[in-house]
Amino acid sequence: MSNDNSSSDTSGSDRAGSGGSSSSGSSSGSTGTATSSGAAAAATSTAPTTLAKWNLTDSNNKMYGVSLGNWLVIERWMDEDWMVQTGGSDAWDEWTLTENLGSDAASVLTEHWNSWITEEELDTFKSAGMNHVRIPVGYWAFIPAASGEPYLAMSGQTDQLTKMLGWLNARGMYASIDLHGMPGSQNGDQASGHNTSKVEWFTDTNQQLSYQTLNATIAYIKASEYASTVSSIGVVNEPRPSHYSFSSSEASANWDTLENYYETAYQICLEAEIPMLFHHGFWSGSGTPANHWRSFATGKNPNYLGYEDHPYPGWFTPQNNSESYMKDNACDIIQGAVGYPVPMLITEWSSINGVYSDSWTQQWTNIQLAGYAWSGGSIFWSGKVMNSTTQILSLPNELQMLYSGITLIQAGILPIPSSSTESNVDFLSSLSGANGCGTFQTDTWTNPSTSGSSYNERRSLDDRSLGIDSASLLKKRLQDSEN
Repeated sequence: MSNDNSSSDTSGSDRAGSGGSSSSGSSSGSTGTATSSGAAAAATSTAPTTLAKWNLTDSNNKMYGVSLGNWLVIERWMDEDWMVQTGGSDAWDEWTLTENLGSDAASVLTEHWNSWITEEELDTFKSAGMNHVRIPVGYWAFIPAASGEPYLAMSGQTDQLTKMLGWLNARGMYASIDLHGMPGSQNGDQASGHNTSKVEWFTDTNQQLSYQTLNATIAYIKASEYASTVSSIGVVNEPRPSHYSFSSSEASANWDTLENYYETAYQICLEAEIPMLFHHGFWSGSGTPANHWRSFATGKNPNYLGYEDHPYPGWFTPQNNSESYMKDNACDIIQGAVGYPVPMLITEWSSINGVYSDSWTQQWTNIQLAGYAWSGGSIFWSGKVMNSTTQILSLPNELQMLYSGITLIQAGILPIPSSSTESNVDFLSSLSGANGCGTFQTDTWTNPSTSGSSYNERRSLDDRSLGIDSASLLKKRLQDSEN
């Protein structure tokens, strides 16, 4: 998530666990060197447990958790004072932060990785009924940085991942690994690693690097002793085929590129038996984004494919000071998920709203949390967000904290189950406001999914004009991705 579409975003001054008051040190400590991440990874001594494979279509156990934003991909708005103090006022993203730090980048980033999230905070998330964390990762964690890109590549990020997977495994929690920053930037947002007007992810070169990244991510998971802890992979976060820098013809070609990437990535993930999550790409043509992707989702295995949406209907919408307007927008999303060919997962949402009322914020949070569980479940953005005195990209403190999961749990805004034995669905369906969009529902799916038009009937004009059948084209893409 990023507030790059305006000059106001969310960030913080004190790097404390509560968004302003708690200790920030990880139990693994920090030596301030690039190799300290390996020591951090070894901190977990509990023998791995093989967790049951996460089932996207389980009607009794919905995904619910937080994203670990600003951990392995830096986002200025989430901790703006630290970013400015560490990298200078012109450090807008991980790209410029790394450039500005130069030879100090390894020690600074390692110290940040070791302190941003703690085991105690995971305990708090678990106590709130959460079963997941979503982990945004830059491609440079898994493969060398692309030509001309200054990221500190393959320098301990996977050690940090291993540490986190161990912590989660010990708590019976799951991780969804999200490829948040991709070669060339898929959207130009700071969340991609590079806040830029030059979006180059759609080039052939960067597409091949993306397949290499996906394959390397899968190889990492398969080799991990905590492989069962990974529930899914988000194969690219918030791509923007219609970014403002593209002409209409370029955007049209980019949409074809994105569909090709998703089709190939699905086959790669299916073969690896790891569920794939895909974002709608901010479709703004005819119909809803979900309906645009309906034919792609149809015929797929709903146990291995989930549709992602990142709605903030209480903030990035007109009339965000109207309770009824916000509720109607959320209900459109919630009700529209029912009957979709594959599970719909709201992998970013927050309590942010323009009403400025504690009572409404509580109700608004519950409406979303319960409603998003009608389908596959939801992930709150984010685990932690810090207050800021800089407030160039960050929001005023009272709004900033509405993105901070740890703060909202402590404040009672994000609810806590009545008992440790309360089931996931019972907890979510019993929330105040759970019926805000109608009677709580638990969706079901067929395998293969059978609603909507068949993807096999949708070969592109280019494919048909070249006389290439879909199976042969897919085989070629898979072969290219392995090179």
